[in-house]
Amino acid sequence: MEVKINKEIRNYTESMFFGLSMRQFIFSVLACGVAVALYFLLRPYFGTETLSWMCILGASPFAALGFIKYNGMTAEQFVWVWIKSEFITNYSILSPEITKPYIVSGDDRFERADELLKHCNDSFSVAEAFQILKSVKQEGIWATRVSFVYSVNENRVYYVENNDFEYVTKYQFCNSY
Repeated sequence: MEVKINKEIRNYTESMFFGLSMRQFIFSVLACGVAVALYFLLRPYFGTETLSWMCILGASPFAALGFIKYNGMTAEQFVWVWIKSEFITNYSILSPEITKPYIVSGDDRFERADELLKHCNDSFSVAEAFQILKSVKQEGIWATRVSFVYSVNENRVYYVENNDFEYVTKYQFCNSY
């Protein structure tokens, strides 16, 4: 008797219907429902071939949602994380007024960084830049993942990952122009 065990236990999914997980089955049924609805709604306006392509294109996103995983997240989890990172907790340093309505209440990182930059002259060092980034870093679930500084004089990017300011990595650009 042989029992198959996944190498990664988190990758295990229980098959519920026709070899599909419950999630995959629900999204497959939803995709079929969308295709049928599109067929009956658009049948008076289009020929059979065009209509079949429209049904396929309309149902595909729903079918894909049941099967897609990205970095261990389901499609809707990924979309929510993307929305939060792009619109809610992230904002542009160069033009903060554009994204000001999306800033989380109490997030004053821009104001604190702006105040610290006012005390610097135009030629502050990479170390001083990292000191400012360190003082305005974000903690918790939405912690800053990468902080970086670009040095024009050296044509180099210095960056730290996961708020680990003790370990600075350098990336040198090639001068091939």
